[in-house]
Amino acid sequence: MSIPNGNGVIQGQTAAVDQRPENLRKGYDMTKFSAFLNDETGAVTVDWVVLTAAVVGLGLVVFTFIQPAISQLASDIGDEVDAAGQAMKDADQ
Repeated sequence: MSIPNGNGVIQGQTAAVDQRPENLRKGYDMTKFSAFLNDETGAVTVDWVVLTAAVVGLGLVVFTFIQPAISQLASDIGDEVDAAGQAMKDADQ
């Protein structure tokens, strides 16, 4: 949230940016483009994107290593269910 302090300077969560029209004209050190480059409001979003990508990447690496064991476990469970079903059929006869 930005709060003007009465002098044309807006202060918020980032550093104060002087947005008075006389200071935004060409030739002044603080142009609109340099104000854009100095604005850090999107930095937190970039941090979250990088963190989320790292977590997803780590999950894919872990899954690559545990996938063969899980496949074998699922196959063993399927064999046991088939054997139990066959045993129930044999018991009914």
